[in-house]
This record gives sequence, structure tokens and C-alpha cells, in this order.
Amino acid sequence: MAVLIILIILLILFLIILFIKNKKLETRINQLNAIVEKLNEDYNYTKKELKRYENKIKSYEENDLEIATIKIGDKKIKKNYLYKGKRVLLGEYQKAVSDNATKILKTYGLIVDVVKTGEDIVDKIKHGYKCDIIITNNTYKVGFDGPTTLKELKKIKGFDIPVIVHTVSTKKRHYFIDVCGFDEYLEKPISIEKVKPILEKFFKK
Repeated sequence: MAVLIILIILLILFLIILFIKNKKLETRINQLNAIVEKLNEDYNYTKKELKRYENKIKSYEENDLEIATIKIGDKKIKKNYLYKGKRVLLGEYQKAVSDNATKILKTYGLIVDVVKTGEDIVDKIKHGYKCDIIITNNTYKVGFDGPTTLKELKKIKGFDIPVIVHTVSTKKRHYFIDVCGFDEYLEKPISIEKVKPILEKFFKK
């Protein structure tokens, strides 16, 4: 009888050990699956971004690189290429506003990439996108607003890109800079006169 009890105990111990090993194996498999899923996500994102950049560069080379002036409204503004090669990430969901802002920024020789949401800005930076300045809308149709976008960006390890809020709110400089923590405040509509001192501040030689 005692022998039988010992055998049963040993069997139970064996089953417990087997269960623990299986659990550890299952956990490891889940971890590996998560890593593979993340790698696939990064690969698909990178592939999509590379394709977008190829199209953008092609369009830029064909239509913009050799143009000496840009038409803004009824005026033709001569490019000065003062900050040629610097890159701006612009968050703006209204096409007319982003088109106007892009034209003005390009007069300084800046490369401008446009996204439509705060999440898009954060996602690009998380995936290694490099730029010299971020201009974010204060409000978006969906998702993060400007201050939330800034908070999420600051959670990213090593993040040190100047972030400028682009807003219709007037006389709110103190709130956006001192309270929210933006590096600069730009009232809409954007103009060459408004953007000039901001670019000088961050790109001064």
C-alpha cells in the first residue's frame, strides 16, 4: 500500500513538472510569436513608407526641384533655399491648409512630409523617421489632439525634435508653450512673415 502511495505521489510530481515545462514552452512560443508579429509589422510599415518616398521623390524631382519660384495665392515667391535639405513633418488634415503651409515652407528649401493625424506623427517617429522640426495641428478630426501628440512623442526614448503647434487659437502663446510644453506657437493661417522667425530660431547657423 505504501509503495502504491509513493508511486501515485511520484506520478503527480511528474505531471506537475511536465505541466510547468509545457507552460514555460507555451510562454516562450507566445513571446517568439509576438516578436515575429512585430517584425512583420515593422517590415510592412517600412515597405509602405519606402514606396511612398519613392513616389514623393520622383514627383519632387520632376515638378519641384528646378522651379525657382512658388505661387502662393496671387503672388509668386522666389525660393531662397536658406534651409535646403532640412526636413519638416507637418500634421494637418485639411488639404488646402497643408498645401499652403507646404508651399511656404518650401520657399526656404525645406523638405515637407505631410500626415493627417497626431497618431501618424507619433507612429512615424516611433518607427525611426528622422526630421528637423515637427509642426502639429492643435486639433484633428480623429485621434490625438496637439497636446496629446506632444505627450506621446516625449515618451519616445531619445526624442529631441522641436515641436511647433499650428493653431487657429489666438493669443495663446503662454498656454501652448508654458503649460503644454511646445517649443513654439504658430497661428493660422501660416505666412512667410510668421514662419520666418521660427525657422531662424531652430535653424540659425
